[in-house]
Amino acid sequence: MPGPGPLVRTQTAQDPFARRRRRVALVDVAASVIDWRFQHYVTPWIIRAVWVAALVVACVYCLVAGGLAVYVGITAGGEPEPSQFGRENPFGIPELESDEPPATSPLIRFAQRVFGTVFAFLLSVSMTFLGLVVLRVYLEIIAVLFNIAATLAAMRSRLDQADSQQRAG
Repeated sequence: MPGPGPLVRTQTAQDPFARRRRRVALVDVAASVIDWRFQHYVTPWIIRAVWVAALVVACVYCLVAGGLAVYVGITAGGEPEPSQFGRENPFGIPELESDEPPATSPLIRFAQRVFGTVFAFLLSVSMTFLGLVVLRVYLEIIAVLFNIAATLAAMRSRLDQADSQQRAG
């Protein structure tokens, strides 16, 4: 009794017409662009391109923002400058008794830097993810409108076909 077959398709088992269908799809997109009667829509292709571009931009942004957060977290630190404290403060913060900054232990400063770095990194990743979710919802709303149009066109063709069969029969 033969086995269930290969789990992975080999080159010979693949669909021989897949490459041709991809070429036809690209020709369809080009034909849709110059379709003056607007029977074919380009927007679904634009939606796909926008989503892929958004994913690429989001990945690059997460890498840059995360790397920047880690870089700033590692390189920042040290003692605050005395000019930030004392009588020269232009922000309206109550003045301190002396010009010396408050003393903090190096361990507390290190913990603050680590927490700030982790927080900045997680904030950038979560805001990017939230932006992608919102963009995906907007794109799906647009896609639904075009799916409704395609469904109505299919219903219209079925009704026309049923009418023509009824008249003939």
